Amino acid sequence: MKTIMMAAPFEVNGRYEGGITAVANNVYMKKLVFEQNGYGLVKFETCRVYRESADNTVNVSNLKNSWLIFSELVREIITSGVDILYYHTSIGLALLKDLIAISHAKCRTGVKNVLHIHYAEYNKIMTGKPIIDKIILFLMKHFVDRVVFLSEETRKEFVAHGIADERTEVIYNFSMLSASERDISVKLAKKDISLNLLFIGSIDDRKGIFEILDVLNELDEDNYKLHICGASLSDEDEQRFKRAIAKQEGRIQFHGYVKGEDKCQMYLNTDVLMLPSHEEGLPLVILEAMSMGCLILTTN
Repeated sequence: MKTIMMAAPFEVNGRYEGGITAVANNVYMKKLVFEQNGYGLVKFETCRVYRESADNTVNVSNLKNSWLIFSELVREIITSGVDILYYHTSIGLALLKDLIAISHAKCRTGVKNVLHIHYAEYNKIMTGKPIIDKIILFLMKHFVDRVVFLSEETRKEFVAHGIADERTEVIYNFSMLSASERDISVKLAKKDISLNLLFIGSIDDRKGIFEILDVLNELDEDNYKLHICGASLSDEDEQRFKRAIAKQEGRIQFHGYVKGEDKCQMYLNTDVLMLPSHEEGLPLVILEAMSMGCLILTTN
């Protein structure tokens, strides 16, 4: 049996629990399927120190975390007898950090590797700084065996920038949530007078929550209730959010971060999921909401 080491932020350790964590844990939940096909699955945690920030910046905690990954990845590959390193990454400087760790592991151990980029659009994934972007492409071209993208469009963009076509793959995100036909039937049969709207995501400009609040604040109708689930990524966003929802007391309910059964119940009690994002890869919340019988209002 061959061994695959999955490197990902399985435990967020103070940071926002976003899509990468959800996808990585969903894949690991199917460990038995891998074993049935001749592959053992082991974890390598990439969120190794407590960090409040998830803003892709250079700071002490991020540098410490990067050093721990760099110094411990090779040792764990050798100790676990790893055949394939499957590394989940994101964008910008975080992508560069992960590529440096992968390249080091490749040079030291010769391990085959797969890099899974959890974002869409070439220009959003790269830093926009020519020298750094050249380094990212160089490391990707020379030290990565396979690159996985969330969409065919993004894959083609990277191929156009020199990544070999035969070393690229597309794996779409997927939902692990599901509702029974009975649950969906009961939901659709409800005759509530008020409309239940739902937003699930980080409380920041990128996800579009402030646009939702601005638009609803202009409506005269009050036959709706907006349920908001998530967490702020900065103190500034949190204060701005508190001021915005204070204007619509009674029509908005904030639930904080939700997951598991609480998240399922949110979807089952929702008519419309609203996600007017400015940037996305392939949002898990849209896939989850569709599987739970919600209408979707989002951007393209």
